[in-house]
Amino acid sequence: MEKKIKNKKNLIDEKIFKKAEKALEKIKPFLQGHGGDADIESVKNAVVTVKIKGHCANCELSSYTFGITVDRMLKDNISEIKKIIYIS
Repeated sequence: MEKKIKNKKNLIDEKIFKKAEKALEKIKPFLQGHGGDADIESVKNAVVTVKIKGHCANCELSSYTFGITVDRMLKDNISEIKKIIYIS
């Protein structure tokens, strides 16, 4: 049986993904209180993709809200993150 060996980059992305999910859980109640939500969609090469859901997906202020909440929470807690991309 052949054992699959992950490269260092994949391990770093996996670590970031787990940390990002944990950090996002802390602010989900705030987002959900406004009828929205967010999930970590993926991490590739230390670039985190966050899926915006619910009312937040169509809100004109979502870029501001996510910039001061999600960006700050993720970047303050996970120094390895290079960039955060939001999708809806």
